[in-house]
Amino acid sequence: MFVFWSPFPSSYGQLLPSIVGLYAAAVTLYGSNKTGFPKAENMGDCYMIEPGDMALEEMIQSTPRGVLLGRFSGGNPSQNGDFSGVAKNSFYIENGQIQYPISETMVSGNIVEMLNNIEQISKERNNDGFQCLPWIQVNGITISGK
Repeated sequence: MFVFWSPFPSSYGQLLPSIVGLYAAAVTLYGSNKTGFPKAENMGDCYMIEPGDMALEEMIQSTPRGVLLGRFSGGNPSQNGDFSGVAKNSFYIENGQIQYPISETMVSGNIVEMLNNIEQISKERNNDGFQCLPWIQVNGITISGK
């Protein structure tokens, strides 16, 4: 199981000046909390993925062996789409159940292959303040570590 992340630098919103009593805004979650203006849905890494039809719990139950990736710590993918990084706040899944937290675990793959191997998209979306994305279940990601 893999949570999709954006490989591109974040773009932060800013409030634009008033023009004849009208305003235009592209506000981050932080800016929304400070100003009261609604958060721009595409702020963050400019990805908006609609939720799917399967609950996260069902996705976990359908996973014979995998990782629930809470956070990915890695750089931008290479020009051919290869990526690698470390799994953070993540858990090992076996026989459809979360078994234990993992540490010192590398995650690698190819972004194009990953997008072509999507199996399920969750109903729930994870809002980390920069983007609001569902959990995405994929095959073909390499996991190595303890």
